[in-house]
Amino acid sequence: MNVETQLTSFGDEEMYNFVRRGSFGRFQTGDSFPVEYLMTTFTPAEASERLTFARDISTAHLDFELLMQRDIDEDRVREDMEPYLNRRKQPISERRDVVFFPPLLAAIVPVEEERMLELYSDEAFDSSGTKYTKREWSPFFKLTYMNSTRPDALRLSKGESVATVDRQQVEMSLRIPGSDQKGVKLVVIDGQHRLLAIQRVLQSAREQLKDLILPVCIVFPPLATARTKKELEPAAIMTVPQVFRSLFVDVNETMRNVGGHFTILLSDDYIPDLVCRHFCAGVLRDRGEKYLATVEWNIKTRKQSYDLNREYSLTSIGILSKSLKAVLSKVARLKYVLNIPEVEEQLFVVVQ
Repeated sequence: MNVETQLTSFGDEEMYNFVRRGSFGRFQTGDSFPVEYLMTTFTPAEASERLTFARDISTAHLDFELLMQRDIDEDRVREDMEPYLNRRKQPISERRDVVFFPPLLAAIVPVEEERMLELYSDEAFDSSGTKYTKREWSPFFKLTYMNSTRPDALRLSKGESVATVDRQQVEMSLRIPGSDQKGVKLVVIDGQHRLLAIQRVLQSAREQLKDLILPVCIVFPPLATARTKKELEPAAIMTVPQVFRSLFVDVNETMRNVGGHFTILLSDDYIPDLVCRHFCAGVLRDRGEKYLATVEWNIKTRKQSYDLNREYSLTSIGILSKSLKAVLSKVARLKYVLNIPEVEEQLFVVVQ
C-alpha cells in the first residue's frame, strides 16, 4: 500500500471534500500567537476553483475591514500581471526568459451558510494509532500525520497525549461547504492580484498555463477555538479574522513595505491608526458607502497616501493619521484624550 492510499484511508473522509498533501510547519517565536501551515501546490484550475477572494466572503453586514480586503487593483492585474503570465501578449523583444510567482498565502476561514465565523471548533487530538496521528477541528478541517521515530521527527502534544511525526508527509483534509453548510473557505490574504491574473489568463489563454504548478501556503491559527478562549485570559486569545488581519499587515508592511492606506487601517499598534479604522467603520455603518467614498482610504502607494488625490475627497486616512500622531505625540495630550486619570487604578492594579 503506497503512502497516498494509506493517508486517504484514515478518518471520516466523507466529511471532507478537498485534500492537499505537503510539508507541515509552525511559526511561533517567544509568546507570539502560533500560526501553523501546510506548504503545498495547486494547478491553476484548482487555485481558481478552490481559493477564494475576501470579497466573496459574506458577513451579517458590510464590515469595513472586509471592505478593505475586498479591494483589488484591477488596472495592475490587467496592465502588469496578465501580460507577465500570458507571454503571447508581449512583443518578442520584451519577453522574459523566466516567470515565477511567490507562494500564495491562503487562510483557512471558518464559515457557516457562507458567513465568516470568528473561531474554529475545539481541537481533537488522536495519537492512539500505530501508524498515524490525527488533529481535527470538526467539521472544518483535519491534519493526518505519519508517525515517525526519526531524529528529526516533529513532536506534537495536547494535554497528556504526545506523538512524534514526519512533518514532510502530511495530509490536510478540508470541508469546502455548500451554501447552507458549515465548513471553510481558503481565503487568499497575500496574492489576490496573482490569483485574479491566473483566473483571467485561464479564460483568455488557457494553454499558456498548461505546465504551471503554483506554490501555495495554507495557514491557520490552531488556538483560535472556543475552548482556548475560555481557558486563556481574553487578552491572550485572538480570533481567526484578527490573526489573518495581523498577517496581512505583516506581509504588506514588514516584508514589502507597500500598502499605502491599508497598512494604517489594518494596524493595531498605534492609537491614531485605530481611530482612523473606527472612523471609517463608523461612516460606513451609519452613512453608507456613498459617504465613505468622500474619504480616501484605499490609496495603494505610500507616497500618495498622505495627499488628496481626488477632486471630490474631503479628507484622507493618511492626513488623519499624520495629524492625530502629531496631536497625540505629547504624553499629557494622550492621557487627556484617553481619560487616563479616571481609569488609572483599573489599568495598574497593585497585587499584594
